[in-house]
Amino acid sequence: MKSKPKLYFFITVLLFLAIINCASVNVQNETPLVEPERMIIDNDVSYAIGMYLAWQFMLPDVTYDYSAFVDGFKAYTENQSTRFSMDDGVKKIEAFFDQLAERDRKNDEISNDYDYDNGSALEKGIAFLEENAKRPGVITTGSGLQYEVIMEGSGRRPGPSSYVLVHYEGKLIDGFIFDSSYYYDEPIDFPLDVVIPGFAEGLELMREGSIYMLYIPHNLGYGPYSAGLIPAYSTLIFKVELITVN
Repeated sequence: MKSKPKLYFFITVLLFLAIINCASVNVQNETPLVEPERMIIDNDVSYAIGMYLAWQFMLPDVTYDYSAFVDGFKAYTENQSTRFSMDDGVKKIEAFFDQLAERDRKNDEISNDYDYDNGSALEKGIAFLEENAKRPGVITTGSGLQYEVIMEGSGRRPGPSSYVLVHYEGKLIDGFIFDSSYYYDEPIDFPLDVVIPGFAEGLELMREGSIYMLYIPHNLGYGPYSAGLIPAYSTLIFKVELITVN
């Protein structure tokens, strides 16, 4: 499934810091004619702002030090003494993104070296799907997506732009698991219009409470591109449990 581009994330961070900085400078430099009323943000709005920041700044496979995050946010917004200057803070963020880029580069190398070349991945995927289509219970859609009903639910079906909460496990046709919400024991929610086409199509077939197996050909997945530990032209297999639709 897709993740937000790292450059977009970094630019968003810098914009957010710039906005806070500009607001702080304006407050310090202007002499208001009337003392402004100080507003207190209530519990729900504060929580919502935290959710929004998480949505904007979320990165895959990264864990924040939440205590330090809150300390830094509070110190800067309340014009308190901070551990280091904003310039030094930006340098620390840049250094972190350099580390993140190096990690992703190594993951791409592993993906490119993994087990077979792209041509072989394509051929093996086609052969797998041809045989898989013959199994009882496997249904092939007009797009080429294959699915198998493990358990049929009775709830709502999602639409193309619905938000869904799911548990899932993704693997290659040789059984290599590249992603799993079950591993973290926590389902994930996302809008259907940001995931690969085969995953979205499969979920739109399901009702809340359903568990399906999805067999996604490369052209409905990542196509000629590698993605983390997923080689280019890979056929993907997902076990998906649709929990809720919003």
